[in-house]
Amino acid sequence: MATEELETRRPTEEKESTGRHMTKGKVRRARVDDLEAIIDINDNVYDGIDYMPAKFEQFLTDERFAIYVFEMENGKLASLINFEIHSEVGDLVGISSLRVRPSLQGQGFGRPEANPVTDQFRRENPKITRYLLQTLLTPKIQAKLDQGKIGRVLYRWNFLLYKLPENHRFLRNPDIGANPTTAERRPVRLSPTQGTEWLDRSDQLTTFLSQFADEFIVAGDKFVAVQLSQTQLKRLFTISTHVFASFECPPESRPNPTTGANVPLAGDEIALDGRREILGFSCSGGHPCKYGMRINVHYFGNDEDDLLRHVLSHWRQFADVIASDVRVALWLNFPLAISHGSVENRLRSKVGERCQDGGWSAEQFVQYMSDFGTLIA
Repeated sequence: MATEELETRRPTEEKESTGRHMTKGKVRRARVDDLEAIIDINDNVYDGIDYMPAKFEQFLTDERFAIYVFEMENGKLASLINFEIHSEVGDLVGISSLRVRPSLQGQGFGRPEANPVTDQFRRENPKITRYLLQTLLTPKIQAKLDQGKIGRVLYRWNFLLYKLPENHRFLRNPDIGANPTTAERRPVRLSPTQGTEWLDRSDQLTTFLSQFADEFIVAGDKFVAVQLSQTQLKRLFTISTHVFASFECPPESRPNPTTGANVPLAGDEIALDGRREILGFSCSGGHPCKYGMRINVHYFGNDEDDLLRHVLSHWRQFADVIASDVRVALWLNFPLAISHGSVENRLRSKVGERCQDGGWSAEQFVQYMSDFGTLIA
């Protein structure tokens, strides 16, 4: 086990701190019995669709994550940060989740560099100098980007959120208006075993994904940052609930043994033979939340019709296990090369208007890397 990992997971001393805030309290590692306090902070985060309450205990047992909290003198939690450990990149940590009690927002807790939780984490992990963060591209964040107050942007992507009420017709009869799906281009579902074998055989997937991101992509329902390497991409197939790939029409086909006619290659073969160019790749994750069920779909590709076919493919997998009377939040991420407005227009008649209330008016997400020593005014 790497030294960096051992240092990251060692017990945290509970130290008295006022950080850079008037609020007094102490920083410590989160415990299992903090769940109710975590829910208290996260109850209305993301307008009821936050993943933290559902995934809290899973994060505590996953060695790639470390949750630190700031506990006030009255015993309530003021803030928490869930650090995603990238031991393969020794000086980097991901800010997987940053939550602040609503009554304390505006006091600096929301800035990783200023939060006393970060100070404690960095004291225990002196090799960590940079952080990776994904966030909505709000006007405030855009202004900081324009002013050079945020570090290097790794990638930006389009974002759409739909909150579907129970018994929504899309839940019962999913149809999102994609052009007719031909057998040649229908997305193929890949198992973790198939994905691992594919990555072991070639760099086809790594090369394809490198068109859309620099160093890291985001995957799964927890927005986990996965490094763009043959080895690290294997994680994508285990942290995602479903993974699909679609391919360009094959230059070769095989004869049907009965009719002699040419037919498309089977899905499990085209995923591994490397003879077809990748058209699109997507992964998804789902979890219960206060609203009902949240489903995230991350798509990589440049074809709008293919995007919609992937969304429908993921939805059909989830529709088999979600009752029609459960409300669903459908979260879509896709590259800027695909028109945000066009996709929104095509989805409008099927799933209604996208959610824009509660801070959801932004149309893009951004992932950036910054130095902890860079203060963001």
